[in-house]
Amino acid sequence: MGEIPGFGKYQLLRRLGVGGMAEVFLARVSQGGVFERPIVIKRVLPHLNSNQSFTRMFLDEVRISASLQHANIVQVFDFGQIRDDYYLALEYVQGRSLYQVLTALRDRGQRMPPALVVGIGVELCRALDYAHERKDPDGRPMGIVHRDVSPTNILLSFQGEVKLVDFGIATAADRLFQTTTGGVKGKCSYMAPEQVNGELITQQTDVFALGVVLYEALTMRTLFTADTALDTLAKVRECDVPPLRDQVSDLPRALERTVLHTLRPNPRDRPRTCRELESELASIQRTLPSASLKAFLGHLFADEKAAEEADLGRLFGAARAQEAAAYPVRVAGLDGSALERWNGAREGGEPVFVPTDEPAPLASRVHLLLQPADGSTILRVQGQVVDIVRTPDPGMKVRLAPPAILPYGPESSGDSGGAWLTAVGPGRRRAAWVLIGLAALAVALAAAGLVVMIVRARVQDRAAARAAEVIRERIAQHSLVGPPGDSAAERLTAAQARFPDRPEWRELAGALARALKEAGLAALAAGRFEEALPLLERRATVAPPDAEVTAAIRAAQAGAFASRAGMVRVGDFWIDRYEYPNLRDSPPLVRVDWSTAEDLCRRAGKRLCTEQEWERACGGADRLTYPYGLVYQPDQCVSGAKTEGPQPAGSRRGCVTPAGVADLSGNVAEWTSSPFQPGSAQKVVKGGFWEQSAGQVSCRARDYFLPGQGGAGHIGFRCCR
Repeated sequence: MGEIPGFGKYQLLRRLGVGGMAEVFLARVSQGGVFERPIVIKRVLPHLNSNQSFTRMFLDEVRISASLQHANIVQVFDFGQIRDDYYLALEYVQGRSLYQVLTALRDRGQRMPPALVVGIGVELCRALDYAHERKDPDGRPMGIVHRDVSPTNILLSFQGEVKLVDFGIATAADRLFQTTTGGVKGKCSYMAPEQVNGELITQQTDVFALGVVLYEALTMRTLFTADTALDTLAKVRECDVPPLRDQVSDLPRALERTVLHTLRPNPRDRPRTCRELESELASIQRTLPSASLKAFLGHLFADEKAAEEADLGRLFGAARAQEAAAYPVRVAGLDGSALERWNGAREGGEPVFVPTDEPAPLASRVHLLLQPADGSTILRVQGQVVDIVRTPDPGMKVRLAPPAILPYGPESSGDSGGAWLTAVGPGRRRAAWVLIGLAALAVALAAAGLVVMIVRARVQDRAAARAAEVIRERIAQHSLVGPPGDSAAERLTAAQARFPDRPEWRELAGALARALKEAGLAALAAGRFEEALPLLERRATVAPPDAEVTAAIRAAQAGAFASRAGMVRVGDFWIDRYEYPNLRDSPPLVRVDWSTAEDLCRRAGKRLCTEQEWERACGGADRLTYPYGLVYQPDQCVSGAKTEGPQPAGSRRGCVTPAGVADLSGNVAEWTSSPFQPGSAQKVVKGGFWEQSAGQVSCRARDYFLPGQGGAGHIGFRCCR
């Protein structure tokens, strides 16, 4: 195992995942050997730490999450900034998400007992009721609504605990950075109809989402799902909920009534609070046979649980050993300002924590520090030199340097503490004799096994030749990537592992690299991004990368992302087909200022379009005056106050560019990232809106506002990439 990286007082044991805004680590924290615990570190991605708008949103999450102290909510232990990185330290829950549990049950053809589902529902109601009723220190309601109650955000510990996690998109009445009413956030399948329609979000929104989760856990089927996000949102709007007993015949009628009560389209028809829903579920729970979540999960994940505990023990053992390999250095003869230059501000004379990467580190305190004329800082230990090397991590790493470089001269008298320390002891001499004995035994065994090795080599030669023949066939058949163990790439990887250091693999790797590159570039040119990406990525693993492949991978990644995100390619960039939230037949999001628009695009992995990109998407290479042509045509796009407000995206079928981009003029005006003029703070708004005349809704029409202005009902935006 390599060195475990440090992050302030934490040791990062393993990266658990990474998203669009942060990466998550399993970490260890200890306190002077008194206690240690596993935790989760959520660290903001480096490129977002300097974004003030995102930082404000992150501080919102910290502010909300850190204020919640409840047994059914994942606890925030710490937060802050280490160097330039913002982070959260969260409670580590050893177990599985409800999503993982339901997936495992589906794979086995099983379902969760209703008693367990009801018990989980009761615990979640307690968590949500606590958050909904939370007040600030002045006694004012914080107005917290989770907005993303879904199986992936519900953690079930192996000890039988139920924990709700991720208030990252929660909305509160007094947020430092307000989200806009009408913004579509959360997972489509677990949204409430009012959330999809951009209406007021209340406690009943979380009640609905919890009802969807309970429905899925009881029936083992997702209630609202379709091939596309747009179709899923349409199903949510329709809110057609089949009776549960049609799918689970033995379900208690009282439980069915309660779940269906949470799934009413109108929020006023649902339970008013989670406390009211908890009361209904608790009454049902008393009529069901008792069930243990701890025992259920222990049986379902028995092997995985044991493996995880062993792995956690191994990681903690390595972390403890690395921590023990560090030793404190008592600073003597160096004033506080000089110490501050090396390791940050500290009190003079305080021990400095110095981790070491030496295989046999010194086990005691070093007492004397010298500073020669050249400015380097050294420590003398029994005729050797420990050179202090500054690193980005807190503390200073050390390495032993040859004795010849030790500068001789007057020694500091500061706290010598007695005899010099020694770095080599009798233990190493005994180890040398053991190694000599083992070497002799190895020679004898090698001689005895020589015949076996020769026979094995001949067998391996024949097997390797057959493997090479199959790989050549796969390359010739253009079976380059595919099911594990069947494609040319998979077979070559397996052959290299089984028969290493054979010259034919270099020849086959070159042939495979050429075939992968050719096929990947052809798929990319044809716009088949999902096909091109695995070919090009595999090409990068079998041969040194070149500039053409690197650029092609970036283009394929962008194309695959944009295709899935419903974007349209225009020249060398991509643009949303519809106004944000980029959903056909959905009303555009309005009343957004420029900063909000910029942040929403960034959180979606995109950016605001420039004015030039917007005009190119609207007018095309022929620089059309309107999306549909050079001459104004009534009723093709919205204009002239013929409607009372913006229309659903894509509802004007004639207001589409030749490239397929809809509503680029008339419906709502749209923010861009371009300043009105060089050096100006004002941002350009393009396209015009429904109340304006024909001349004001052309592709070249422009207006401008300060970033904090323009939050009226006629300004929206769309994103580019």
